[in-house]
Amino acid sequence: MKSIQAEEWKKIRDLASAVSRAAKDDNYPLSHIHCRTLIDFLDSLQDKYGPLPRILATKADYMEDDEIRLCLYEKAFEISETEHNHMECVFIADSLILLYLEDIDVPNYEMAHRWLKRMEFSLRNCPDEHFSQAAERYRSLISGHEFGRF
Repeated sequence: MKSIQAEEWKKIRDLASAVSRAAKDDNYPLSHIHCRTLIDFLDSLQDKYGPLPRILATKADYMEDDEIRLCLYEKAFEISETEHNHMECVFIADSLILLYLEDIDVPNYEMAHRWLKRMEFSLRNCPDEHFSQAAERYRSLISGHEFGRF
């Protein structure tokens, strides 16, 4: 399997930090420029390595369009699942749950519940205390809604 080089991850982290700093300073034009640079760099890595889950999920983190974010996360999850990369599945499911609960205009508890079940399955194969606690928080958020009955 192809692997992104350490210096490439450093550049991703540096660009992500630049986006974050500009947004924190309320400099949205600069934040947008850094974000575009980051997405362009991720696109170049995808050209080089193919559609690796980490590239797709990281790109999704910085996209403004929720539909595009969903597609990228779902593709990343599908690839991770095929590769039996349970920890990557946990990371991506977590992002999808948050997207469905917090980022879209109207929370979609049914879809959050669906991704929570997939997250919990992956956690059984790759236990992680932090994400297990997050899953419990999500379960309590979803449980009061029609689709969240367990």
